[in-house]
Amino acid sequence: MDTNLCILGSGKIIEFFKKSSVTDLAIYHRQTERGIITAIVPNYEKIQTVPFALNMADHVIISVESVNKELGEMILIANEFPLDGKIVVYEDYMADEVKRVLAGTKFEKFPILVNPTLDELVDGYTDGTGKNDGKLVLVDQYFKVKGVGDVVLGFMKSGCVKKFDKLVVYPSKKECVVKSIQVMSKNVDEACAGTRIGFALKTAAELGRGNVLSDNELSVSDKINGRIVKNKFYKSEIPKQFQAVIGLQYVTATFDGALNLMRPVVLETFGNPIILISQNSFPHLIGRFDVLR
Repeated sequence: MDTNLCILGSGKIIEFFKKSSVTDLAIYHRQTERGIITAIVPNYEKIQTVPFALNMADHVIISVESVNKELGEMILIANEFPLDGKIVVYEDYMADEVKRVLAGTKFEKFPILVNPTLDELVDGYTDGTGKNDGKLVLVDQYFKVKGVGDVVLGFMKSGCVKKFDKLVVYPSKKECVVKSIQVMSKNVDEACAGTRIGFALKTAAELGRGNVLSDNELSVSDKINGRIVKNKFYKSEIPKQFQAVIGLQYVTATFDGALNLMRPVVLETFGNPIILISQNSFPHLIGRFDVLR
């Protein structure tokens, strides 16, 4: 069964995987007897990639070679997500230091592994995606291929998609047809939840990171009612403008009792929080936005 891991920090566990693509996020794969393991590594210098990677993943791995403020902030962001995971260290003596850093977060209950094997790293993990929530695909890359047309890369978050299925591209709400499917550079007729996919599409929609493809009717809006729950380490006033991460959508926002977005977005978070970021402060994490249901 395929599994997607968000890896925060650094360390030699990445040597278990083969590099697939590098943009502002790095994607790695490993084909095993249990299925394809995909590792997603954010780039802290582009802080929005941390919640991006967490939104793509089924589990989170915190890999600690050294403790620093960057790792600390990534842990704070990950603490907002309902993901299970493991902690990896490379020397026995580091375990106690890491326990102190993780105190007060959900990660203090996560197992700490010292120089794990790949089997130990993924032991007990299955994909965390839904099987019965309709067809949901989270798009993280888009490009045109000569002779093929529009191609998207992303993750099957629920359901199964077959060749020639008709889906809707959100937030534009335009229809698309899946002309072909690739998994690990091989053509397949179907892809199911937990799998990283490449789709060739026939569509008139504008495509890009953050699109959601679905056969469900999803909400699209530029305003969300709810409240901001501040990060306890963010001591500044909430700025007049900041950035919101909703799935893989990254959009400028303001708050006046509701979250006002500079453009309409698809309000599908896959059960994960809306993360609020300030690029001009440290910590960058303002907090999360709780939607009023």
